[in-house]
Amino acid sequence: MSVKSTIGNPQFLKKRVVPNPKYRYVRARIDTGYSLSKYMEKIDELRRNYRYKRDELFKRLKVTTFSQLVLQVASVNEQGDEMFEELQREEANSYPIAMLSRTMNPYTKELLDYKNASGKIILLYDEDERIASQAATTLCERGFENLFMLSGGLKVVAQMFPEGLTTGSIPLSCQPPVLLTPRRRHSTAKEPTHSAEDKLRFAKDDLNKIQCYLDEILLPSNSPSNFSRLSSSRTQLKTSSSSVGGSISARSQTGCFQNKPWK
Repeated sequence: MSVKSTIGNPQFLKKRVVPNPKYRYVRARIDTGYSLSKYMEKIDELRRNYRYKRDELFKRLKVTTFSQLVLQVASVNEQGDEMFEELQREEANSYPIAMLSRTMNPYTKELLDYKNASGKIILLYDEDERIASQAATTLCERGFENLFMLSGGLKVVAQMFPEGLTTGSIPLSCQPPVLLTPRRRHSTAKEPTHSAEDKLRFAKDDLNKIQCYLDEILLPSNSPSNFSRLSSSRTQLKTSSSSVGGSISARSQTGCFQNKPWK
């Protein structure tokens, strides 16, 4: 008994489509739901930016959660000047991991003041979690219960919040890769590096930038209203570097920043 042959190659639909590297970074605007490609992209992002290990002693803090904490504390600080010095009186301090190997005085004064203090947390971060995870594990073994590690480090901060959370120039190892055409490679000039400023508190313009970037991350971008609102917020961020006062008034008129409860 013979089987009638079909027209064409039956394996044609199983043929793998070779992706074009020219359109690798092009993303669809319409969210069609979960798919295998999105799942694999999420796995690749976790492997590239995070270093999760089993049985971690320390607790992690996402960059988005940290930005919400900053905005929440800043909104409380605006209500009274007496709470400002209590909530934001210290800046980020450098703590070399080699100090943990000392026999005498392995901790700084600021670290001891914040150890297991009520209403205070200790946040460790580095560029890519290599050093911060080791320091966080050692400190948790020595009784630091209010210690968190910034998940992803400065690499994720540079991708999600290029402005607002940090001062100075971001290291090249933490900057996201940029796809340049041959024409742009010759015309692109190297940006000068800026040293970090000693800022004891977040400025109003910094908080506005953090809120705009946070809205772009948390709000869905498939609806036309949100897309137009996010595009207007991007234009406002571009003009904020030239005129700080004008950008703040423009943002207050558009209503881009809303007071949202932190979860």
